[in-house]
Amino acid sequence: MKRILAGVTGLIIFGYSIHTGMTYSPEGSDEGATTSILIKTDNQEYQDEWHTPFVKGKTVMLIPLDNRPVNQYVPEQIAGSGAINLMTPPAWMLGDLQHSGMSDEIMTWLVKHADQVDAFIISADMLVYGGLVASRSNESINQEEALERLKVIEEIKKTHPETPIYVFDTILRQTITTKSESQIDDYHQVAKWGQLYDRVYRKGEQSLEKELKQLEKEIPGKILDSYIKARERNFVINQKLIDLVSYGIIDFLLFGQDDASGYGLHQLEQERLTDEVEKRELEEKIMMLAGADELDVLLLSRYYNVLYHLSPSFYIDYTTVDGPEWTSRYEDIPLKENIQKHVKVINGTITKKEEQAEFHLVVQTNKVDETLPSFNRNAVIQLIKEKLDKQYHVIFVDVVNHKSDSDMFKLLLDNDLLLSMQSYAAWNTPGNTIGLAISHSSIRQVFVRKAYESLTVDDQQETYKYHYQYLLHRYLKDHYYKNHIVSSLRTKLSKTSIDEWNLGESERLVLDYVQKQFENDIKELTPSFMSEIATLPGSKEDLTISIKEIPFIVISSPWNRLFELEIRPNVIINIQ
Repeated sequence: MKRILAGVTGLIIFGYSIHTGMTYSPEGSDEGATTSILIKTDNQEYQDEWHTPFVKGKTVMLIPLDNRPVNQYVPEQIAGSGAINLMTPPAWMLGDLQHSGMSDEIMTWLVKHADQVDAFIISADMLVYGGLVASRSNESINQEEALERLKVIEEIKKTHPETPIYVFDTILRQTITTKSESQIDDYHQVAKWGQLYDRVYRKGEQSLEKELKQLEKEIPGKILDSYIKARERNFVINQKLIDLVSYGIIDFLLFGQDDASGYGLHQLEQERLTDEVEKRELEEKIMMLAGADELDVLLLSRYYNVLYHLSPSFYIDYTTVDGPEWTSRYEDIPLKENIQKHVKVINGTITKKEEQAEFHLVVQTNKVDETLPSFNRNAVIQLIKEKLDKQYHVIFVDVVNHKSDSDMFKLLLDNDLLLSMQSYAAWNTPGNTIGLAISHSSIRQVFVRKAYESLTVDDQQETYKYHYQYLLHRYLKDHYYKNHIVSSLRTKLSKTSIDEWNLGESERLVLDYVQKQFENDIKELTPSFMSEIATLPGSKEDLTISIKEIPFIVISSPWNRLFELEIRPNVIINIQ
């Protein structure tokens, strides 16, 4: 399903109740052009009718991991930046934090629309359990029913044998889902239990057995039992998916290790899955990495690269000496290894020859809270400038802070580099950040190098709309929201009884605050976008693209918690 906000009609946009804030008129924009920050607060969703904005573009069906922005809005925008029509189930089927997705309805929808697409990208978590959160509980579905649901993949392969099927599945993380502040203690205890269990029984550290047994008494039995049974069921599904690859039903399978660490039950599962893949010699068709929310766009990028017989090469620059060997607290492998895995998934390679690389990935590994006196942000800016002067395609990822390095972002902004780079990300885990950025850049370059040849001028113009909307989304979310607004809100909420993990009726108060902050932030950010001019690839008439206006940005809280904020900019493109 394609969701495009095309304009404002009073205070209603496609069924949304919209609350307007102040507007901002960017310098140099068309007279009367303004940017409004609009709030969506009701439960109605965008129209469910699906259409193809790219007449000549490929169409990919995505069964997403869940309904969060990173798994719906982000793939839609990244796909659009490469002229890919992304078809997803109606929003009402996907559930939310409190409700599982409607797997049976999704299966029916999948079969019904299978003949309309050029490729399938399927989240096994959504298809089988009803989403990522549902996959962490044994209450969503039993093992027998889970296996039965996988048969729909065999059905569509039988009826559409030439259409590639890419599947992604998570390896259960090391603890439970937190739906409210009251579950925080259980969250940490289950995580610690899994680490101790792994160290005692896999690593043989018997001295920790007493601590493990004591912890088992402290964790509510129902919680631990549900967690263990969910792991057992999910591992069976992991194994069954490997079978489907070996039978030729699934063309490519990607396992993503959800939030984890160096110890935990997931470690043994990874070892067993890896052994099975190697035993069947399926290493080129089944891969595993650390991450979850980036898996869909990685597979989208892989599909596009394979379709056009492209293998993008990456040259890596780390901003600190220890960067390559650093391991995030939410991941279980060093950064260097995780980057290699992500690049391989999209059909890419890593090169040590700077001049031969298609992309130059600048990896920001300076920890803001532990910045060394020797770290020089200006040197990083100079490095980026030198690469751009050589016409290199630069990608910037800030991977260690789970948000942007504020001082670094300010330098990028002041040096007018935000739109000179191919992509940017500073969102959540390193794997998430890397996957989003390299997928966006790769898909965009497939359009520039190959896909544009079969597109109309209107199709080409539309890709720029998606590209700029996505970049604006990233900068607003990764820097302005995560770096400034969230910390301020947490301080304010700590003085109240409001739970940041379940805002309840306080959602509107939070969105009002975000609205006011964005009204100021957009004044700083928008001028960079309004001055951008690009040339259509292969244009014999030297047609140029520019941003005419950014009439509004819609914000909402789809999971009613502080961590998830949906930010949907609307960019109007001008061609001349």
